[in-house]
Amino acid sequence: KVRSEGSVFFMFYHGNDSRKVKVDPITNLSRIGIALSLDGYHWSRIEGHYANHAILDVHPSMGHIIMKHPTVIQTETDLVLLYTQYDVNTNVGEIHMAKSADGIYWTDVGCVLGMYRGHDAGHMISFGRCSVIKRPSGDYVMFVECHTNPDKAGVESTASAIYSATCTSLTDLSQWKLDVSKPVLSPNSEQDAWDSGSVSHPYAIIHNNQVYLYYQGSKMDPSIKRAGYYTETDVKRSIGLAVCKDASTLEFTRV
Repeated sequence: KVRSEGSVFFMFYHGNDSRKVKVDPITNLSRIGIALSLDGYHWSRIEGHYANHAILDVHPSMGHIIMKHPTVIQTETDLVLLYTQYDVNTNVGEIHMAKSADGIYWTDVGCVLGMYRGHDAGHMISFGRCSVIKRPSGDYVMFVECHTNPDKAGVESTASAIYSATCTSLTDLSQWKLDVSKPVLSPNSEQDAWDSGSVSHPYAIIHNNQVYLYYQGSKMDPSIKRAGYYTETDVKRSIGLAVCKDASTLEFTRV
């Protein structure tokens, strides 16, 4: 996520540690970092206040070893960073929040969108990447990818859709309400469609009260499903666009 202030650009990213952690599957520690640029082309990492130079650090003793997908919102008073944190104890991704006055030093607020269980006790939703827009009415809307019944820490299920959450306060961006009645974008119902397997990686832009939702779609070939799961080479991914002509409705149509 990039923002500009005068002639300086800020880029927030997640980076993986080279060390492996013995969870299922074996993975790397992942933290949030920052880089600055004067022209948008040449970037320099900036050391955060943690010993490893991250601006937000993990807590292995609590099972929190993966912090990913930062997205930044600039309010009138401060910067708000939303990111996905995976818990290896529950295998669930949650949306967490941090606040900063300068973009360098951050205070972690905690979880703002946590594990959700549906009406069926076995129906569990894990959250992945999110994107936030501010509507002309002044309220904020989050588009977040949701994975049903995740079985491995930090691993994205192939069954994913994009849901919306609205901020219940105009000033406190830690208060979010997920609309679980229906996703704003589901896998394509046409069996042979390029995005019939899953939709994820939302990135929303609002312009003239219209919302443009870019997303990643995937298609799986059942004929090559191996040992009960799909490997990376079995999945074909592409980029798509869905448009909402009135931001107040959040009704999207694929382009």
